[in-house]
Amino acid sequence: MSKKAVLPNLDHFSLSDYGNFYEPSEDTYLLCDAILQEVDAIANIVRPKICVEIGCGSGCVINFAYSALYDRGLKDIIYYATDINPHACEATRRTSEANKVTII
Repeated sequence: MSKKAVLPNLDHFSLSDYGNFYEPSEDTYLLCDAILQEVDAIANIVRPKICVEIGCGSGCVINFAYSALYDRGLKDIIYYATDINPHACEATRRTSEANKVTII
């Protein structure tokens, strides 16, 4: 049985916050599960220097990717998150701060 992704801590959001940006849903879990399944290949073969998420919403995916790759020894990647919605950019910043992750 394959492992399931554990999303970053989102306790810093209230239910009313989710009216301003995309709330993590099935597709968020699916993407994080896919990252988890491929993280060893990403870390050992690709060895990225930059990671970009377009449409970051709450910041779950980029924070998950950071943690998964950092745990595999990739500590020098620069992470960028962007969204057309300024509330989503702020939510991603808050998620990063709550999870002690550095996202630009």
